[in-house]
Amino acid sequence: MVGARVFSGDILVIKREGNAGVSTLLQGVIKLLVDLIGVILYSSIFAGTWIPLGHPGEAQDWFALCISLGVAASGVGSAVSLAIDRDNSLLVATVLSLCFAAFCGVYPRYKSLNNAQWFWDLFYSRWAAEATYTLYTAHLDEQGQDIQRGADEIGFTIGRFGFDLGIMWVLGFAYRVIALIVLEYEVHGGVDLSKLGRRFQHYCCFASKSKETK
Repeated sequence: MVGARVFSGDILVIKREGNAGVSTLLQGVIKLLVDLIGVILYSSIFAGTWIPLGHPGEAQDWFALCISLGVAASGVGSAVSLAIDRDNSLLVATVLSLCFAAFCGVYPRYKSLNNAQWFWDLFYSRWAAEATYTLYTAHLDEQGQDIQRGADEIGFTIGRFGFDLGIMWVLGFAYRVIALIVLEYEVHGGVDLSKLGRRFQHYCCFASKSKETK
């Protein structure tokens, strides 16, 4: 996740500037906007290497999907960066990305979730999977093949590619709003999320030994 280092290691700087009268919210928004430029750039570079591999679907659709996915995933990364130190932020974000992928709706089948579907809808991976299914099967539909059967088996709704991308953008900004709220609370509420982050890294066994802070 590109956003995994947005706030990592900068909390003390943000606190210092906040004590000097600079709005914490303003600092957070500016950092997120600057990060968003990088997200769009890196997502476009990835799409530029992905499309020539011969995947079905229009090039502009793949660009739109990759950028939307980057915006959503980096939103989670920005929230994670508040609790994880800079050295381990990318590794933790990668693991969380894999965890989010488990909620894509393919297995367990989205249609079998019944009353729990709303929870899966909170994860960008569910909408990314549906959009990807639409892209990969569009040419089969043009050939007269039955792609609705596969969609029904999973529980996806085909033919709403733009809607799926829109939801990913909404979730991406929702994650960022949560990050800003937590940032404000951490700076002015005196809550040290880094302790929670270090504990998470320790339990997951992919961080170096936690250092004692004074």
